[in-house]
Amino acid sequence: APHPKRERAWIAPGDVYVDVIPTGAEGAETPVLIWPQSGFEMNLAGLRLAFDEAVTIEPAPGLTVQVAPLEVLALLKMVAYLDRPPERDRDLADIAHIFDDYAIDMDDLRYGEEILDLGLSHDEVSPFLLGRRLTEIVKKPERDAVISFISLVNDVRDATATQARMLVGAPLSWRRDPEELMLRIGAFERGFGAAPLNAG
Repeated sequence: APHPKRERAWIAPGDVYVDVIPTGAEGAETPVLIWPQSGFEMNLAGLRLAFDEAVTIEPAPGLTVQVAPLEVLALLKMVAYLDRPPERDRDLADIAHIFDDYAIDMDDLRYGEEILDLGLSHDEVSPFLLGRRLTEIVKKPERDAVISFISLVNDVRDATATQARMLVGAPLSWRRDPEELMLRIGAFERGFGAAPLNAG
């Protein structure tokens, strides 16, 4: 059923809130969506990647669905945060966890010769690979969004306190240490500015 106050939200069985965006693969190149009731402009940067990069999973026998891969989800959460920073603490927490978990099953990349040659610490590898993957698939609006997000996290004078709020929802191992966040955002930024792996 539609949410009584939030235009984009629906309430699924079990009181699960689901945001429904009225666009498809053809409309995903549109830069903004203007919601008819509120007039709110929603940045659609990155939405095309949810379709272009979708992977098929089988959550139950005989049931297959397409979902956005983790790197696209991270990008969409960055874009959502930039749209409404005061309301998006959950997105910051999710991005922090993705920084740590992105490459958890990528041993061939984590321990590949190219990564080892870069001299990254264990905690830097996952955000670096996330940034590297995103730089391979983004276009200009998405690249601009990622750069804006990095700038906010790096800005200690940011009025929305992005850095401090991201630490609140970060993994327990580095929740209270801004240096741990800056280590990861630095590695992510380095990966985002890097050439694709195995580039000639």
